[in-house]
Amino acid sequence: MKNHIATIFAISVLAACGGGGDSSSSSGTDNVSKYVGTWKTACWTSSIYKDTSNSNASAYLTRTFVISKASNSKLSVSVTDTVYASTDTGCTGSVEATITRTGQNTGTFTSNSTSITSSLGENSFTYAGVASITGASGADNFDVVSAALSSTSNATFTVGNISLNSSDFTGGSAKTALYLSGSTLQLGQSTGNTNYPTALNTTASAIFTKQ
Repeated sequence: MKNHIATIFAISVLAACGGGGDSSSSSGTDNVSKYVGTWKTACWTSSIYKDTSNSNASAYLTRTFVISKASNSKLSVSVTDTVYASTDTGCTGSVEATITRTGQNTGTFTSNSTSITSSLGENSFTYAGVASITGASGADNFDVVSAALSSTSNATFTVGNISLNSSDFTGGSAKTALYLSGSTLQLGQSTGNTNYPTALNTTASAIFTKQ
């Protein structure tokens, strides 16, 4: 899946595979409230965002999840990528673009010189049982749904000096895991969309700090 659920929600992300786990779930048990909140990654780089002012080099970004509770077993997620220049390795300079997938299904898409806001469908995590990940006791498996950024396939958008293509944000479904340790939220390692992960993703794109 090209919207990078684990590297986006993966966006990256947000796709994971490689194992089993207890898939049992009770609609009367609150399995998701502990994940509610605003979560943000450190600075990382991704080729899905290209810096047109620097020969289309990969730009840097931070990713923010705003996670809300939809039910005892389901989370709704708004995903915002705050994109910086390809030379801004610490994401401390001027923001070049803000790309938001709201997770709402209002059928709206707006683009201007500084941002894109897309509300073309849900972004969600649905609880799928206890994960089986060594060293991550308390991690949970989730089935992920993410919306496409645009209703137009293979469309290129330029926001400020940042170029992106809708083919990298096609949406779809995947399997992942969430592991909460204090104020840190970590995603499972992305290896596909058939099975749940058996390891955590240790890259900056998959590690979020509560805000």
